[in-house]
Amino acid sequence: MNRLTYLLLILFCYACSSSSKDTSASVAVENSNLEAPDENTLEGQAHRLLAETHPQTEYREFFFGATHIGTKENMPKVYKIMQEQGLCRVEEKRVSRYPLCILHLTPQALEYMQQGSKDSVASRLEGMEYKAQFKLFDEQFTGIVDVSEIPAYNAAEIRYSIKRINITSFNEAYLFDSGKKIYDNTRITDTLSAYMQKSTKGWKLVKM
Repeated sequence: MNRLTYLLLILFCYACSSSSKDTSASVAVENSNLEAPDENTLEGQAHRLLAETHPQTEYREFFFGATHIGTKENMPKVYKIMQEQGLCRVEEKRVSRYPLCILHLTPQALEYMQQGSKDSVASRLEGMEYKAQFKLFDEQFTGIVDVSEIPAYNAAEIRYSIKRINITSFNEAYLFDSGKKIYDNTRITDTLSAYMQKSTKGWKLVKM
């Protein structure tokens, strides 16, 4: 698949993006102190749009409750890491003749739970397995690296820099469980890509 075909697929499918990010104003990060390029330029438009959509909070899904059939000694290491980080308390029970580990959330873990997950978890049945979204970190926009316009498609590709801040203990657990180096606690800055499309109303972000 060549680059232009890929871009067309991105522009067509952007509305179906499954990103778990939140741009809540409650995150105490300011982007207004960034030196913005001239807004009459393409780079200036890209800067404005990205500054408006940041900061963002990255969330990922974790399972709690009756998650593991077996003893504490042989439960998956990711749960042991979460226990060491103070995110859960492990209770071992026996159901019939089988050992069962139940993971209980700690107050520290609840601080990082997404509000929508709090509402659903509140109504769960005691002892059942359930899943919830937890904060990994906040993502702060720090500037434009490069903008490449594609006039034939009224589109542009943006490369921009970010900084990850307010990294939580859930990030370490997710890093181990997924093996994704992008979430490495030591990798706090990065360069990402996004796309813009031009319409009669001007430029808009279509994929991040």
